[in-house]
Amino acid sequence: DKGKQIKSEKIRDAEFTTYIFQSDEFSKTLDTIFPDPQEGFEKAEEPKAKKPPRKLEWLVGQSGPLLIVGNSRKGVEKVLARMGGGNVPGLSEQANFSTHYGPLFRSADVYGWVNWKTFMDFAMKKPKEPEEKPKRGAFDPEAILKGLGLNAVQSLAFSLENSTEGVSGNFVVSVPESQRQGLFKIISFPQKESAPPPFVPADATKFSRWRLDMPQAWATLEKTLSEVHPVLAGTVKLVMDSAGKDKDPNFDLRKNLIENLGDDIVNYSKSPKNGTLADLNSPPSITLIGSPRPEPLAASIKALATPLLPPQAKMKEREFLGRKVYTVNLPSQPGPRGGGAGAAKVDRSISFAATGAYVAFSTDTAMLEEFLRGNQEKQLRDFSGLASAADKVGGMGTGLFGFENQKETTKSTLEILRKESGTLANLLATTPLAGRLGMGEDQNKFKEWLDFSLLPPFEKISKYFHIGVWSGAVKADGFHFQVFNPTPPGLK
Repeated sequence: DKGKQIKSEKIRDAEFTTYIFQSDEFSKTLDTIFPDPQEGFEKAEEPKAKKPPRKLEWLVGQSGPLLIVGNSRKGVEKVLARMGGGNVPGLSEQANFSTHYGPLFRSADVYGWVNWKTFMDFAMKKPKEPEEKPKRGAFDPEAILKGLGLNAVQSLAFSLENSTEGVSGNFVVSVPESQRQGLFKIISFPQKESAPPPFVPADATKFSRWRLDMPQAWATLEKTLSEVHPVLAGTVKLVMDSAGKDKDPNFDLRKNLIENLGDDIVNYSKSPKNGTLADLNSPPSITLIGSPRPEPLAASIKALATPLLPPQAKMKEREFLGRKVYTVNLPSQPGPRGGGAGAAKVDRSISFAATGAYVAFSTDTAMLEEFLRGNQEKQLRDFSGLASAADKVGGMGTGLFGFENQKETTKSTLEILRKESGTLANLLATTPLAGRLGMGEDQNKFKEWLDFSLLPPFEKISKYFHIGVWSGAVKADGFHFQVFNPTPPGLK
């Protein structure tokens, strides 16, 4: 009706319609529906650079039960030939695909696969030698890909499956062990105990534990940098060799800091204390860095950080239950826009202390002191349903494990969104999206689209939420990640 060009043709006895258009027609349509409020205000000497439009063709047709949409006639013809029993190679004959089919794809509701090796082979393909060789730049793309180890990736695969037990997902990065280098050696970790330690309380809403060998990871990082960018590697080495020596000539960053790192990184958080957007964005949390010698590690962090702090930020030291607690003020953050008490600047600080086999870091003083007191009456590891859910992702001994109490996190989110609906409307009304939708900075217009105060009380929908777990494992064929959300008890 609009005069756009189309044509009809038969491909192996199936009727196909080809729609022909220019690539910029989509953006023109969007600009008509959602005009840019800044349009026409650009400076004459700075016009927007626009790419020339490309001719696009989409073939749409039906064959048997399949609706087929493609941008390649040859590709469509291969599909039709395969459907008709023709001798055309299929994806199932790809080794990188078939290895995933049984364990990941066979019973999945949704799955996807990327032949990453094909992309890398194309990216690594060297162009024909020019008459005059160009000078190698500071960053050589081929050296970067090899140094990071991206050229060793064979494929990416994911799947999702919904069953009566719950929803499970898998993601696999296929990198054979013999070919791993760079990034994949840095983040590799052994299959070690990754369950919540006894000090993690039962009211933690999120938890993660990663058994990464940090000294080994740092050594691999330095080696990778030397391969990818020798100049940058030299700069890092210079910084490492000179750090802290202005205060103490005998200070050795590698010996005092790197060698005192362990192979355990634990993080957990709790529900926001107050019902504000700022609390929702940054709930109380604590991060624990494992160490065979936590006291020297904490002292080294203090020695390294002190000379790097701005003049107005001072490292404070105090005693708490016989342990040294170091605190430093962080730059203030502006509160949410839109007026009200939340508009004031938010003062922040970070504290850290050594205890047991960890150095603990937190921006919430009460959270850190609670951890230092210890003696948790109820532990997360005893949370109802955690063990059975963990079995669905390979258990809690894979070296990487995480948990979320989705019931509690959703409850906090809904309650705060309902309470802070006006503040949130003010915030969103100042975004580029609001201007694009023609709302300007009028929060009342925004409320016509989204009014968070109309969200239901959580008690009415609580039965739809429960917990979620996830894990990671490094195996001979690559990196495996699994997630599982068990069916909430209220829905069984």
